[in-house]
Amino acid sequence: MTAGTARRLLRAALCGVDDVTAAIAAVGPDEAADLVVSELTPRLRLSGEAEFDHELTVRLRMPATAGVVERDLEVGSGSAGWTLGMGAATTEVPAAVVTQDLAEVLHGIFVPSAARAATRSVHWRDKDDFTAFHSPPHVFTVVHRLLAAMDHHRDHELAALAVRYGSDKWGMHNYAPHYQWHFGPMRQLPITILEIGVGGYHDPTGGGASLRMWRDFFPQALVYGIDIVDKSTHDEGRVRTFRADQSDPDSLATVLDEIGDPDIIVDDGSHISKHVIDTFTCLFPRLRPGGKYVIEDLQTSYWPSFGGREDVMCDPATSMGMLKDLVDGLNHQELTSRSPRAGRGTDAHITGIHFHHNLTVIDKGSNLEPGPPSWLSTTRPD
Repeated sequence: MTAGTARRLLRAALCGVDDVTAAIAAVGPDEAADLVVSELTPRLRLSGEAEFDHELTVRLRMPATAGVVERDLEVGSGSAGWTLGMGAATTEVPAAVVTQDLAEVLHGIFVPSAARAATRSVHWRDKDDFTAFHSPPHVFTVVHRLLAAMDHHRDHELAALAVRYGSDKWGMHNYAPHYQWHFGPMRQLPITILEIGVGGYHDPTGGGASLRMWRDFFPQALVYGIDIVDKSTHDEGRVRTFRADQSDPDSLATVLDEIGDPDIIVDDGSHISKHVIDTFTCLFPRLRPGGKYVIEDLQTSYWPSFGGREDVMCDPATSMGMLKDLVDGLNHQELTSRSPRAGRGTDAHITGIHFHHNLTVIDKGSNLEPGPPSWLSTTRPD
C-alpha cells in the first residue's frame, strides 16, 4: 500500500462513513482491507491465554460497494504462547465469522469516539453443538479480542508500548514519559512522524520497535523511518521506511520530497555531532509549524569518538553546543547582534526548547514576540 492510499483513507475516516465509502471506491476494497488488517493485527492481545492443541480460524467479512472482501485470523498455540496471523481468506470453514461494512470498520478503527456497529453480526460455526460450548471454546476469546480491537484503540501508555515492542526508549532510556507529555496533545491528529534510525544496525530485519510504538500511540499518523541500511522488511500499513544517509542533506531532502513535511522528527541516528547538526539544519526548516523536533542520546555530545567534547561545554561544533546557542536564540528580540540570526536562521521559528536527560524536544512556531523598549537595556532603576 502506498503512502498516498493510506493518507487518503485516513483523511476520509476523519470525516465520516460516507467519505470512507467514496475513498474505498477510489482505491479499491482490497487496499482498504489491507489497511484494516495492518491496524487490527497489533491490537490483538492474545499473550498469556491458555494453550490449546489445535488451530482455529475467525473470518472478518467486510462488504463494500465494489464487493465483499474477507480476511482470516488464524490462531494457534505453542510453547511461546498464542500465535496469530491475518491474511487472505482460505477455503477452511471458520469457527466464527464477523461481518461488518468495510467503511464502518475503517471509520471505527481510526475514530474511536465514533465507533459503532450498526452493520455488524457474528455467526458461530458450532452454535448448535452444545458440547462445543461447555468450556467455553477458545474462539470466544479470539472473537471478543477482535471486536475490542475494532471498536476501541486502547489507551496504552507509551512506556507500555515501548516494552511490548522492545524499544529502548523505555528501560534503557527514560524517554517514554517525556514523549507522553510532549506528544499527548497530538495523539489523535492525522500527523506525519519521521524517525531517523530504525534500529537493528546492519541487520535488514532488525529494529523497527519504535516505529511500531509510534504507530500504536498515534492511531491516525503516518510513520516513516530512515536508515542507512535497507529496512523495508518493516514496511506495513501506516509504517514505511527509506534508505537514506543522514550525513547527506540531499539524501534527506529526497525523502521529505516524497513524504511531505513532518509534524514530528526524531533524530535517533548516528549520534555523531556533525551529523546531528547537519540533519537539524536540513530538516528543521521542513518541520511543520506547531511540530516537534527531537534529538536523542545527547550524551554523545561529550564523547570525542562521536565528535563531542566536555572540556569546552559550549563548542558550537557539538550537539549540546548547538542547542545551547539555540536557547540564546529564544531571546533574539533582545539581542541586537542576533536579529535576525545569521546561519541557520531558526531564532524566529523556535518557541520552546525542553531538556531532559540525554534528550531535547524543540517546539516550532512563530517566535516574533516584541521585546521590551530599547531604553530599558541602558537605563537602571534608581
